[in-house]
Amino acid sequence: LCAVIPCSFKSEFEPKAIIWFKCEKPQYRCTHSDPVFHSDKSNTDVQPGFKGRVSLLEPDVTNRNCSIIINDLSKSDSGYYLLKVEGDRNLHQKPEVKISPLIEGQQVTLSCTAPGFCSGSPPKITWIHSSTLTFKPSVENHNTIITCQVSFTGNETRKRTATLNVNYIRKPQISGRTTVMEGDDLNLTCSVDSFPPSDHILRKSDNKTLIYLQEESGNVSFSIINVTTEEARRYICTATNQNNNLTKEAFVHVTYKRDPQVFGKATVKKGIFLNLSCSIDRFPPSDIRWMKSETETGLNKNISEVHYSSEIYQQYQLGNASFTIKNVSMEDAAPHICTATYQGTEGEIHVKCKRAFS
Repeated sequence: LCAVIPCSFKSEFEPKAIIWFKCEKPQYRCTHSDPVFHSDKSNTDVQPGFKGRVSLLEPDVTNRNCSIIINDLSKSDSGYYLLKVEGDRNLHQKPEVKISPLIEGQQVTLSCTAPGFCSGSPPKITWIHSSTLTFKPSVENHNTIITCQVSFTGNETRKRTATLNVNYIRKPQISGRTTVMEGDDLNLTCSVDSFPPSDHILRKSDNKTLIYLQEESGNVSFSIINVTTEEARRYICTATNQNNNLTKEAFVHVTYKRDPQVFGKATVKKGIFLNLSCSIDRFPPSDIRWMKSETETGLNKNISEVHYSSEIYQQYQLGNASFTIKNVSMEDAAPHICTATYQGTEGEIHVKCKRAFS
């Protein structure tokens, strides 16, 4: 006859040997006596009456099956049996750190679980590089390394490190010159500081979408060669990050200049009105003034400084200037000059006023 003692166990260490003892009383520690079975074949301390009669149902002790079968049963085999498992603690087993998704400004709790299955004295769990387990993450916590340390009895410690990834997004920024000269190149870059990286869309204010490949830096750039005045408008950068949309706008100014133009009749009859207007299409607008040329002296004088026998009305505004001479006389028949000043440069047009003979 034979008997099977079913048995299994859990351990936080790697089992090396399974040893069975026969005890006279229940809950009596009889490990001081010779065993009735030892899984290590080299062990010679097994009691002679049990040698060759006891074996494991599962020879591989790492499977944690400690069931034994006793063959050739006799009355003397009656009693209580005690199991002992020997092994080495697995120092490679580490605590488990659980980190839920971290969103900037939203409170979160980090958890650390000690390894092992057996009950006993609870280990001491401490956090390194973090003063609290519950906090509101910010961008300063992004890429921070935290460590959970578990201390067991016997001065054994185990650690697990983790890196914090905080989800955040900052307002997009548009860089580049937003005031360019007609014919130059326009280069704009939209950048967004965020984690995870945001999707970028850069478009014109006319809702024409311009999509460009995102660079490794997380930026979106585009260029317009030989800019025209049609490119003068608002440009809008939109960044999308986990259902959050943020925008940044920039207005592009295109500076340009055209030659001055004079409107009005330069040949008039004596005694009627002389009305001349000078305008120029430029951005930014030019400062325009009228001059009267004194041909005899070779000097040009501002209209406001010239002595006229006739009544004069002057009107000025950026980009346009006009003047009116009421009751034209012979003295008014002289070259008049329209001068436009634009960013330190000047352009002018000459008009010779004549008296028409009746």
